[in-house]
Amino acid sequence: MWNTATVLDARTRLFRLADGESLRLDCTELHAVYEQLWTNTEQSGAVSTAALLLHALQASNPLPVELDGRQSFAFRLARSRLRRAS
Repeated sequence: MWNTATVLDARTRLFRLADGESLRLDCTELHAVYEQLWTNTEQSGAVSTAALLLHALQASNPLPVELDGRQSFAFRLARSRLRRAS
């Protein structure tokens, strides 16, 4: 049976980080995180995380995205850099 708590609307995506934290981001923030990941490709996990974000953004029926430890770190780093820049 489908867990309706994980159903997302067309403007948000849910990410589950390796430590169990779940983050729901809107598509505008996801685009910004995606771009930030590409400016930091030397960071382990940045490219694979960017690919997962792109897939999530393009999905017509998005499901939660599971990130491993390296991807979670790259994701958090990209988000923190965006917050510092604004």
